[in-house]
Amino acid sequence: MQLLEQLADSANPELLSAFVKHMPTAVAMLDRDLRYLVISRRWLADYGLENQNIIGSFHYEVFPLFRRKQSKLKSWGGKSVLDSPLITCDPLEGWREIYALCLAGKTSRGSSDYFARSDGSPQRIKWEIQPWRTSTGEIGGVVMFTELQEFSSSAEALGNYIDITEQNQMEAALLESEERFRATFEQAAVGISHTTPEGKFLRVNQKFCNILGYTRKELLELSLSDITHPEDLSVDLEYGRSLLAGEIETCSRDARYLRQDGSFVWVQITASLVYTSQDTPRYFLNVIQDISERKAAESALRQSEAKLRERVQREALLNRLATQIRHSLQLDIILETTAQEIRQILEIDRCQFACYHSYGPQPYWRVLKEACNPDLSDFTGRYSAEFVEPLSQHLLNLEILRIDNVESLDNQIKQNFAHVLGYTSLLLLPMQTPSGHICVISCSHSSGVRPWTDSEVELLQAVRDQLLIAIKQADLYAESCMATEQAQEKATQLQQTLQELQLTQAKLIQSEKMSSLGQLVAGVAHEINNPVNFIYANLSHAQQYFQDLLGLVQLYQATYPESPQEIQEYIEEIDLGFLVTDLDKLQNSMKVGAERIREIVKSLQTFSRSDGSDSKLVDIHSGIESTLSILQYRLKAKRSRAGISIIKEYGDLPTVECYPGPLNQVFMNLLTNAIDALEEQVKTQPWEMDICPLPTITIKTGLLSKDSLSSVVSSKPLTEELSEENSSLSKFIPHIFIRITDNGPGMTQKTRKQLFDPFFTTKAVGQGTGLGLAISYQIITERHGGQLRCNSIPGKGSEFIVEIPIRQDSHRVGD
Repeated sequence: MQLLEQLADSANPELLSAFVKHMPTAVAMLDRDLRYLVISRRWLADYGLENQNIIGSFHYEVFPLFRRKQSKLKSWGGKSVLDSPLITCDPLEGWREIYALCLAGKTSRGSSDYFARSDGSPQRIKWEIQPWRTSTGEIGGVVMFTELQEFSSSAEALGNYIDITEQNQMEAALLESEERFRATFEQAAVGISHTTPEGKFLRVNQKFCNILGYTRKELLELSLSDITHPEDLSVDLEYGRSLLAGEIETCSRDARYLRQDGSFVWVQITASLVYTSQDTPRYFLNVIQDISERKAAESALRQSEAKLRERVQREALLNRLATQIRHSLQLDIILETTAQEIRQILEIDRCQFACYHSYGPQPYWRVLKEACNPDLSDFTGRYSAEFVEPLSQHLLNLEILRIDNVESLDNQIKQNFAHVLGYTSLLLLPMQTPSGHICVISCSHSSGVRPWTDSEVELLQAVRDQLLIAIKQADLYAESCMATEQAQEKATQLQQTLQELQLTQAKLIQSEKMSSLGQLVAGVAHEINNPVNFIYANLSHAQQYFQDLLGLVQLYQATYPESPQEIQEYIEEIDLGFLVTDLDKLQNSMKVGAERIREIVKSLQTFSRSDGSDSKLVDIHSGIESTLSILQYRLKAKRSRAGISIIKEYGDLPTVECYPGPLNQVFMNLLTNAIDALEEQVKTQPWEMDICPLPTITIKTGLLSKDSLSSVVSSKPLTEELSEENSSLSKFIPHIFIRITDNGPGMTQKTRKQLFDPFFTTKAVGQGTGLGLAISYQIITERHGGQLRCNSIPGKGSEFIVEIPIRQDSHRVGD
């Protein structure tokens, strides 16, 4: 056995199994429930089990004849003499007692006994049964060694059996067996008892008495239920029922027995049921071993593990707090997380973080963060210092308050305070922040008395130190954020001022350019207008003179049909017939050209109104038409694209009070951008008449209803709109709209958001200043009190909507 134990400790299970399997003797290793763990080949051969896998099988299942008290042996050697009842194997209860003693630590041997094979044939053997122990010293099961005793012949075997039947030898053997059993029973190192199926003690050995502190006589007057701990009694009764029902053959468990002095002792119980010859339950065989020292060691180990677990939890909490402090400087999140972590680790009903506010006429405590049982009320909020007065002075003096049981307080005021809040246990840990504020970590329990341990107080003190670091860093971060915000505000103000200066400068330059251009255009238009008017006015006279001269020529031809040769040659040279016909067409063309020049001059005069600084009543459509006239050259067809079609859907508009010059500039910018977008689309997607739609710009005008105006124009909050609704009813001014839509490439939402920002442009460098739409937006919103919006979907075109009132407010006109 020592060799096997060394192998079990030092070698792996496969090596141990191989070692036992190849041993030259019959060896079987079983667990505490007598189930086979390891067997040698010799064991299988000796008992005719070579073709069976019995690993994990129950011992009495492999040798079923042991289930009876006596098993008559089959005929052997062709004779039936073995049918005598005197020739039997060892009874079942005898083997059970041997196994029970072995599991209790005793080694048993036999020099010449009979063992029934699985087929029922007898086999004389020498045997030894020893316990084997685990690495912790506990008995794990038994190891059986057997050696067959061969018969030399059938007659010899028969003679041996007949010799055994001699009465004297049998009586001597029986007496020796009884004495051996009695000595083993009394001198065993473990407690052994026999009890009736009802639990009454029949026999107990001295070790059993010593373990429980009773005398033998006292125990024989008791039953198992009298010495079993009440908490273990139901389990003990259930095991007894299972044994009596035949559900299990044996049981082994740990339980507590009551000693005579009232204390209890932990024992390991191995119990089995012994049957009579009629297979009825006879008594329980109970073997107990005192395991109090082992249980004490296990308890100490559990306590040590609990302390280690608490330390690990504490370190984990502190590490999480430290990590969060490093990664987040938001004090609210840190406090909330801390309260939740403390409540979870301490398994309490409520954890709070509160601060004392001494400034102002009424000092108060404020619960900033709280983690509590969902069934409890929320206690976050303000509490007057007078309400917390029973505890305030202790907290302001930074004293730790540790109340395990509120009912044990000798101060009735403090007790009443705790009752009002529903506390049964309370732990308060105050602290002073770097800024001088008094704060407190409050841990409370409401569902029963909850004692506080020193380790929990130490944990909260460590958490407090981490929180003080977090508060200090949060204060520094807040100061840094405030300084950064102030610097950012100043930088933003400077940036806005710079942008305003740049925009103002650009507007001044643009205004000066437009003013100079307007003056130039007005001067050019005026200079062109005079000679054009002279030409246009004299065209009618020239046409009349031509008709008179033509009449005179025709009269000469009629009067003198035979003209001189020289005149005939000259008529043919100048082709008089063609000249007469073409001269009339030439005069009509000159008239049309003069009229076109007059229209262009008129458009230039309309577009470049010198009276743009004052609001005037004008026809919006005339301004649009003048802008289209100027842009006519860009609308014509080119080799790279078809002509841009203009669809006009003019509504019936009254004259509108506006600033004509700036408004025409808005029309020019919007139409120019639409043309640019269409031309850009042609560059990226070459135009084909049969595939691509015709480039189109649609201009639609009309009057806005009051409902559509309020839903589109208003950008105020609902409360402000409701408060101003009555006054706005009497001040409503009708608005007109101008929608300029193209079927170009459209634009993204990101582009639309920046569309009216100064200096923003999507055009290449040198092709756009980024001021056209910004200035147009200012002209419409600031000078006219209207709205300029853009609707666009990529691939679907763009739409610009201009909305202005038909009359300007008096204060706006005055400005």
